[in-house]
Parts: sequence; structure tokens; C-alpha cells
Amino acid sequence: MKKKIAAITSGDALVDWFWRAMIFSLNEEVEEIKWVHHLRGGGFDGIWSPDERIISLNDDLFSDEKLKTFIHEVCHVFLDITDLEEKLNWDLEEILWKKLSRKQKEILLLYIPSKSRCEKCRKAKKKKNKKAKK
Repeated sequence: MKKKIAAITSGDALVDWFWRAMIFSLNEEVEEIKWVHHLRGGGFDGIWSPDERIISLNDDLFSDEKLKTFIHEVCHVFLDITDLEEKLNWDLEEILWKKLSRKQKEILLLYIPSKSRCEKCRKAKKKKNKKAKK
């Protein structure tokens, strides 16, 4: 899962410390990041599975929603390996979402697989678009 990154900063020392912790967590702790069809059926946009070391993301998330959820799940990974309290995750997500630079967010997006919809959803959307054009 390792990806090379440049020393990108947000200009905020605390956020940059968490940025490095996030990249460490992604490189050292996460085995796979995958899309899951209809994950929201369980009321979740994303799930960190520490036993499998997998981050699962709901396959119908859109750009900002996708990245914010991904940040949240990476915070779970970091908090899991440091044994910090679960409640901190929501706070960390909000801080990081607001403070990470655009470039840092772009790098995080590189970790998320590009296929964002399941085949069944794509076919249904394609069929719906064809009907709308008629």
C-alpha cells in the first residue's frame, strides 16, 4: 500500500503531524482499500476492519463525501494503533478536513481505488441515462 509522497504541508504544524501519522498508518497498517456495494444499508459510509486491515468505502460516495469518509477511516486506523479514544475520531476528521491543504487531499485521493461504483449500479445508471435521452 506504500506510496511515495513529497513533504507536503498545510502550514499548520498540528495538522501536518496528523498528516504524517495518516500516511504512516496507510503505509504500514492498511492492507487494502476497497469499495463495497450498498455499505450504507448498515448505516455506514466507511468501515475500518482492524483484523483484516481493510478500509471499506461505500461505493456511492461522491468526491468530497468520499475523501471526508476516507479521512475518517484513516483516523480510525491511527486511533486503533495508538489506543486513543474513539470519540477523538470525529474531532480529528473535522480538523483534518478543514486544515489539510488541497495538495494533501489530492495525495490522500491517490490511495482510494478509482473504481467508485459497482458494475450493477453503472449498468442501471447507463440504462437510466439512455431512457432520459429518448
